[in-house]
Amino acid sequence: MLIAFLLSAALTLPLDAPLDDQIAFHERKARLMSRIARDLDTSEAYGAAAKAWHQAGALTRQRCREAEAGK
Repeated sequence: MLIAFLLSAALTLPLDAPLDDQIAFHERKARLMSRIARDLDTSEAYGAAAKAWHQAGALTRQRCREAEAGK
């Protein structure tokens, strides 16, 4: 997935970034990957977009679990 690799290399997020920052980063990445996928119309581009959305969703679910545990 060259597209995802290039985007990851161009956009960096510190490993110790707060969870909300990680979610925002991956949501922006997913929106960008989706726009690229629409333009390129290739399975690689759609796969990269799906992977980005999956990561954003996983982080959001993590935040929800942490919020529930903190109640």
